[in-house]
Amino acid sequence: MHGLIGPELELDQTASVEQREAPRVALMLRNAKLSIDGVEILCIVRDVSATGIRIRAFHRIPEGKACSIELWEGQRFPIEEAWNTGDEAGYAFCEAKDLDALVYEHGPFPKRPMRINLTMPAAIISGETGTQVTIRNISQQGACVESDGVWAPQLLVRLQGQCLPDPLHAKVLWQRDHLHGLVFERTFALADFARLAARLQKLPANISPGS
Repeated sequence: MHGLIGPELELDQTASVEQREAPRVALMLRNAKLSIDGVEILCIVRDVSATGIRIRAFHRIPEGKACSIELWEGQRFPIEEAWNTGDEAGYAFCEAKDLDALVYEHGPFPKRPMRINLTMPAAIISGETGTQVTIRNISQQGACVESDGVWAPQLLVRLQGQCLPDPLHAKVLWQRDHLHGLVFERTFALADFARLAARLQKLPANISPGS
């Protein structure tokens, strides 16, 4: 009996030491926004630890030196690329993070849809009238545009521009000075929006079809 207990206890103690020394990793599937040299990429976080993060995108991930990631609670962290296999990549945090805070969304900001910031000419079509606008950001649910035009709240319009799906119907939600908020009649699926964001920012077109 002693011969059976001894090895079992030794294995348990070894496993306990290895578990304490091993980096903790949390598996998850959550949206995030990866920024690489000014280009913003919607991605999925596959797992995260106190020292790094692994993500998957819906298209090829470009290489770059100025990288950061915006997580689900709105915080942005500088990161450095560790490896890149195309549509999947690993990044190291420039400073170690509190894993529990990352996993359980302990951040100072309220959750909000991921927005892609850009400067893109477009037009708002209302009836037979078209007005030039500049898209400032876009999300799965809507867009913020800049224009001198004036539209009534809840007015149904069409947003038209290069690479945008046509028709893209939206309602005018709010106006502040020259900025106007639009909410789309149909929300983009995550994968479709991620690929649209890539096209709008003129990323390489070799999109991963099965992502």
